[in-house]
This record gives sequence, structure tokens and C-alpha cells, in this order.
Amino acid sequence: MILLEISSNLLSSQEILNISLMATVGIVLIWFVFFLVAYKQKVRITEILQMQSFFRTTAVIGVIASTTVLALSGRIEGELAAAILSGIVGYVLGAGSRKPDPKNANSKNTNPELEEEIK
Repeated sequence: MILLEISSNLLSSQEILNISLMATVGIVLIWFVFFLVAYKQKVRITEILQMQSFFRTTAVIGVIASTTVLALSGRIEGELAAAILSGIVGYVLGAGSRKPDPKNANSKNTNPELEEEIK
């Protein structure tokens, strides 16, 4: 009886496919807008693609999208999804607020806004 209640909360294969397709369409739209804006502002796309912050942002978006799809499909529990998403929030906020260690000459600040504050 309990097993039937748990399995009835899971999404069907068709619903999972629909959610995955919607996520894919959303990502394609984001890329389209990215290339459109870059083209209109005459920005070199290769420079943007080589930036470390671009890859970090792309990875975070990918993890958020996949976690959301897995959570909505019932493949992972809500607590695990919350843990993954809170880890991402901590990573993003922690990476943006690091200041270079003045004792260590090799430490670099990854946030250019903080560099301006330090100077």
C-alpha cells in the first residue's frame, strides 16, 4: 500500500521527457540570446567563451537545470535536491567574495569588483 502511494507521486516517462524538452528549449533560447547580443554589440565570442567565469556560470546553470529535472521527476529526493542547490548557492556566493591574501603573493582575486575596492 505504501509502495503504491510513493510510485503514484513519480512522474511518468512522458512527463519526464516533456520537462527535459522544456529545459532543453530554455537552454537553446539562452544561447540564442547570448549569440544575438554578442553579435549586435560586436563582441568577440571567443573571448567570452575563454573566460573562467563563463564556464563557471554555464556549469552552475547545468547543475541547476539537471537537479530541477531530476527532482521534479522524482528520481532524487527533495532533501538531496535542496542540498545540491544550497551547495551551489554557497559556491557562487563564496567565489564572489574571496579577497586575496596579502601574505601570499600567489593568491589572486577572481572578482574584479573586489579588486577595485582593494586598490
